[in-house]
Amino acid sequence: MNVGETSIRVLVAEDSATVRKLFKEFASHWPSPVEVVEAEDGDACLKLMGEERFDMAFLDIHMP
Repeated sequence: MNVGETSIRVLVAEDSATVRKLFKEFASHWPSPVEVVEAEDGDACLKLMGEERFDMAFLDIHMP
């Protein structure tokens, strides 16, 4: 990342570790720097959303 360049903060809420890993690989090819924060269940997702700020979120709709 260059000086002064900010990263995009993305929350990925997904119970599958494989899908979370694939998303991180996909995001690594975006033109802007990306910080991916992972939540493995709905409770973790809600906790993170209450405590931190994200520029976008990708949410699994079928998750415990």
